[in-house]
Amino acid sequence: MKSRLTRFDNTEWNNPWYVPLGGAVLAILGVLLGYRLAAAAGATGLGEYGITVLCLALTMAVGFGGLAILDMRNRRQ
Repeated sequence: MKSRLTRFDNTEWNNPWYVPLGGAVLAILGVLLGYRLAAAAGATGLGEYGITVLCLALTMAVGFGGLAILDMRNRRQ
């Protein structure tokens, strides 16, 4: 799992589509979640961007961890 998450290419992944497709979906999900939380909290200006960036980073970290676990379960035969 460590080799999947610490490299910037997708050679360690069993399914090469997890990285580009999963990254785009997770980024969109993180930004949308961040904007919704910032709006619900009533944040403005720099606080809105801070909440959005935090949600983006957390979504990407947790999402790629989940994709790595899913990829480990679907090993090449």
